[in-house]
Amino acid sequence: MSMLDEVLEIIDQINAQDPRMTATVGAAAVPSDLIYGLRMSLVCDRFAPMADDCVKIAARGQYLESWLFDETLASAESPSSPAPTDEQQRAHSADKLAKIMAANGYDDQACNTVRNLLLGSQDASDGRLQLLEDLNGLVFVQFHAQQAIAKFDKANLPQLLRNALSKMSDEALSFAWQVTDDPIITGSIQSIRKNLSPQKKSVYYLD
Repeated sequence: MSMLDEVLEIIDQINAQDPRMTATVGAAAVPSDLIYGLRMSLVCDRFAPMADDCVKIAARGQYLESWLFDETLASAESPSSPAPTDEQQRAHSADKLAKIMAANGYDDQACNTVRNLLLGSQDASDGRLQLLEDLNGLVFVQFHAQQAIAKFDKANLPQLLRNALSKMSDEALSFAWQVTDDPIITGSIQSIRKNLSPQKKSVYYLD
């Protein structure tokens, strides 16, 4: 088994402990962090098969043990404690993921790269951070957008979709447009693409 496969297997074993469950079509509910990580890897294989180990590991494990920082779960266990923050969750997941990588043969540079990706502090010039944003956006389009459309009031949908899609690159938005036929989503994608910054229109990492 390769180092990458070993790390991904450990991530899945940990994510399988998530007490929160996500319903899946035609199958039993699955631990939420586990199914999200698997979906990120699936989308990565389709959209960016050339991605390196750092991106693949960050994609699979970006929410590692995130249930420990779920405000509802945390408040039920410790009602008087301050609500955990997203920053605390990201730091915890980043540190734990880096330790898992180091224990399975990855060097300091790779471990620090993944840690910085999860913290959002990776140098943007190499494209990895943008690629991680793209993968999150594509997972939303393919697996969560329909639920959001059904759940949210139509007046709030445009802003919701802008928030979810505006961080994506033009290349990822183009890919998303090809894999969905929902007119609300495709319309939002077209609108966002018209106003993209030059940086979003050129993602060198994917070239």
